Amino acid sequence: MSVSLRTALSFAALAALAVVAGGALFLAGAVFAEPSWLHLGWLAPGLLVLDAVAARRRLRARRKLGEPSAVARLVEGRGPGLRAVRALLAAGGVLLLAVACARPQWGVGEEQLKRRGVDVLICVDVSRSMLAEDQKPSRLARARLTVDSLLERLHGDRVGLIAYAGEARVLCPLTLDHSAAGLFLDTLDPSVLQRPGTAIGSALRLAGRLLENDEGRNGAVILLTDGEDHGGDAVEAASELARAGIVVHAIGYGSAEGTPIPLREEQAGRSKRIGFVKDEDGNAVMTRLEAQTLEEITDAGGGRFVRVGEGEVALGVLAQDVAQMDRQELASRKTRTRPDRYAWFLVPALLLLAVEAVLPDGGTLRRRREKTTRLAAAQWAASSRRAGARS
Repeated sequence: MSVSLRTALSFAALAALAVVAGGALFLAGAVFAEPSWLHLGWLAPGLLVLDAVAARRRLRARRKLGEPSAVARLVEGRGPGLRAVRALLAAGGVLLLAVACARPQWGVGEEQLKRRGVDVLICVDVSRSMLAEDQKPSRLARARLTVDSLLERLHGDRVGLIAYAGEARVLCPLTLDHSAAGLFLDTLDPSVLQRPGTAIGSALRLAGRLLENDEGRNGAVILLTDGEDHGGDAVEAASELARAGIVVHAIGYGSAEGTPIPLREEQAGRSKRIGFVKDEDGNAVMTRLEAQTLEEITDAGGGRFVRVGEGEVALGVLAQDVAQMDRQELASRKTRTRPDRYAWFLVPALLLLAVEAVLPDGGTLRRRREKTTRLAAAQWAASSRRAGARS
């Protein structure tokens, strides 16, 4: 059989395989999750082209040595037909492998999606002392930036937002939608609460009630505050939360030296400082970071205390602490999916490639060797007879 005919038959067989596979995918209504892998299929006809080129080169080489059929009987190796079969097996395997890698999907299945994480309540101090400007532009403005950074870091966790001063109020209940929680950042202002002062204990107890459930789910509370506390029960509240499996962390704002609390009023839509808060004697009220108070709260709550001046590294460590907590199932729902069917093509692809790799020399070579041996024996016998006749 000529090289051109073998190559044409190989291409026809490969095309038939492609048509059958493509027709099956079309009838099944398949889609590909990774369609770019289909370009791997271009290697399949390339293998057949390379085999044809190699066959022609071998044929030209034999013609240079002598009559091709006579040379073929003397040259050991696989027969041309077997080489074509091997090339076709390799091309078919590569074609099916390309389809498998593209992840064909068809049919409809159901999948139970479960989301696991930790419940985190961020409690922000919005008392007037948080308007102090020892951290620019103000402690409260920096706290808003911190909340925004925490929302980006707490991936997969439910997050809620509590504002507190002399009382505590839920601004955003626990939610997996962090972008929704971010919409409440602009409401973090002293005007959101009516009662002045700072009661950290009330914020912690409100957070504890929100985190309570029958399953004993653990959680975390993150306080954003300068540490001033007029309630006096914050350490006790943190201990109660720790006994319930809720960890209390704190992020402190302000300087140890202290700074006056500015008085502001709205003028033409802009906030303008008109003075400072003063006591009964007319002296400016000073506010400072109460680091010792926050350390006592976090020690009782089993958490970590960081100062905002320690930067993003400290926030990353705190977020890592939350991520290392035991994660609970937060949400579960069923969704309709298209199952992957790549195995339908991967198994035959590997089978074809395996057969190509282990295909033996076959009977063609053995018969050629036997024929060559018989021919040599006949030539020796004829030579012996001629020698005997001459003698």
